[in-house]
Amino acid sequence: MLVGVWGIGSGIDKASTKNSGPFQVMDEWIDSSGKAAPGTGPSLFEIGGQTISPEFNVYDSGASQTETYRYKLDRKELHFTLQYGIPDSEDFEGSISVSVDGKEILSSSDQNQAHEPYSFEWHFEQADELTITLEGHQKAWDIGSREMEYFWE
Repeated sequence: MLVGVWGIGSGIDKASTKNSGPFQVMDEWIDSSGKAAPGTGPSLFEIGGQTISPEFNVYDSGASQTETYRYKLDRKELHFTLQYGIPDSEDFEGSISVSVDGKEILSSSDQNQAHEPYSFEWHFEQADELTITLEGHQKAWDIGSREMEYFWE
């Protein structure tokens, strides 16, 4: 009987718990001019002597020195990740800020970054819009998410 109760409890727990789904590349960004901005394809660069080999996408400020990218989240529950840093081949200046529905969740610049790559992760519940602003020589790459879902979804 104990095994039966334990099995039922385990099944209820599994049915009521969300897990991370497969990694989804976030590549449907809109830039500050309102145009689609898929980013550049992966290319090698170095940060702090480490070779960085992005797998999916790379974003930077381009020729404008400041670029803002927006992404619609459609009120989904997501686990978000991105990598960022300033390449060795550039002057060490730049910044990144990430906001969700207008609330800043990451702000980092050359003033508080060491010369190394960084990872950032965040969990969104029912958010509408993600905004990333890059200034100077800051790059962001392999931006994506995992949708939180029940095992039957």
